[in-house]
Amino acid sequence: MFRFNRRYYDAVACGLKTSSVRWDERVAVGPAIFYFEDDAQCPPMRGEILEIRRYRINDLTPERLRLPNGGTVEGYLESLRRHYPAMPADAFVDVVDFQVAPSNSAHTEEAQNATAR
Repeated sequence: MFRFNRRYYDAVACGLKTSSVRWDERVAVGPAIFYFEDDAQCPPMRGEILEIRRYRINDLTPERLRLPNGGTVEGYLESLRRHYPAMPADAFVDVVDFQVAPSNSAHTEEAQNATAR
């Protein structure tokens, strides 16, 4: 299961958000259920983790973070540190590329069963 904050639901569902940075989380390449925390209005989706690249925080660039024009590494890291307050200054993070399954519907039985377990 690959968890997201609810605020990313629409961007993930329509394919605008295709990467995420994670610290100290287990993530594996392959099929995944995308689960959106704390919101029953956002059903899980089937998807796939395509690639995981590990970087030391100091080696992150706008390109590695897939930042839109005008996005800064410093601003991104500030937000990341709010999400992971225990993350050390010299941490390694994983940049995870993913996609929603092409045949994904908003309410797949498999996704619903996976979250019920």
